[in-house]
Formats: sequence, structure tokens, C-alpha cells
Amino acid sequence: MLVKLTDQEYGWACHDKREYQALNSLVPYVRDRVIYVLQDMTGKGFQPYVMWGRRTLKQQLAMVAKGGGIRHSRHLVGKAADIVNWLDLKRGGSGWVSSPEFKLALARAAETHGLKSGIHWKRYGPFGDHAHVEYS
Repeated sequence: MLVKLTDQEYGWACHDKREYQALNSLVPYVRDRVIYVLQDMTGKGFQPYVMWGRRTLKQQLAMVAKGGGIRHSRHLVGKAADIVNWLDLKRGGSGWVSSPEFKLALARAAETHGLKSGIHWKRYGPFGDHAHVEYS
């Protein structure tokens, strides 16, 4: 079942077509867990946004070339998502700028719903790859 762009059944709605496509690119059991994470974050007053779901090998290699990510990412098989701060995007930012509260709430919500959080990967800095959540 694809998630509808304006589906309020989940307690939130996709912000735009890109988020809709990213969410629906995930394998169904991962997408369902990500939806629970989005619900939790929204319920806590945050505005999460699914920036990436499944990536092509070409997209992933471009990320690696820029120093972000690894070649054998779970994004390649639809088992990882990058969830960023919608408010930063609305202000014209990249979405990757988030408060420590957002980063920690995302990590907790992901782990509550059986996803691993990239916040623990310190090679990316003190908050790791905070936007990354994956199923493994």
C-alpha cells in the first residue's frame, strides 16, 4: 500500500512529492516503522521530513564522493531513510541542520520502533549521522 500524499490517517501528512516518493521507495516493513517515527516526532512538536529513502547506486556513489555515507548503504535496498528538520528546509537550509533536541528525539523514536540510528556513528561528528535510520 502506498502512503497517500495528504493522508491524515497516520497523524501527519507528507510535505511534498519528494517526501512522498522517498517514503514510498522504502520496503513496506521499513516504511511502516519510519511512519511510526514520523508520528512520534510530530507528536513531540517536531516537523520531520523524509529526505532520502532508497537510493540508486549512482546517487549513493555521489554521496560517498562528497564524504557522506558508505558504498554499501542500506539505502540501496530501501532499508534506510534520512529524516531531517522540515523547518530548516523551509528557511532555505539543507534540512541537515537540527537542534540537539531534534537529533536525540529522532534517535529515541527510531530505536523505539526497531530501527538503528546513525547518531552513534561518531566518525560523522558528535551527533553522528543523526538523520539516518535503518533496519538491519
